[in-house]
Amino acid sequence: MRKGFSIIDWWFESITVAAFVLAIGIMFVQIISRYFFQSPFMWAEEIARLLFVWIVYLGVPVAIKRHANIAVDYFIQYLPEVMNKRLKVVLYIVAAAFSLIISYFGMLMILENMHMTIRTLPISQAVWYLPIVLGFLMMAINFIRVIPDILTGQDE
Repeated sequence: MRKGFSIIDWWFESITVAAFVLAIGIMFVQIISRYFFQSPFMWAEEIARLLFVWIVYLGVPVAIKRHANIAVDYFIQYLPEVMNKRLKVVLYIVAAAFSLIISYFGMLMILENMHMTIRTLPISQAVWYLPIVLGFLMMAINFIRVIPDILTGQDE
């Protein structure tokens, strides 16, 4: 089970890095073509925007697994350690449930928009909603996966 999750984690990290490199490359080529050749690519801006959506939604589960997600800890730092852990576990369970709900609605959006294409390329609009489903599903899994780390104090 642990090996399967490590492979999934590797894929999420690899796709996120590849999307980031590709987005920067596409934007660079777009800038060069626009200013030096006065001939911008019509599809470049939309693809770059789509890649940034993928980067965000596939990068957040990686941050959760690495305990790098942002938390407001001003109030909880004054709680006793046991209460702090319990509160964090409850919040992660609630976040996991919320992530599953968002993933479900993202799947409905995919099914609703699968037959439509994006404006500049003959690609299904489902590619806009697929990272929501994948990202939130993996976020829910990672919220549950890090609970033992919280309980043992390894989440710092």
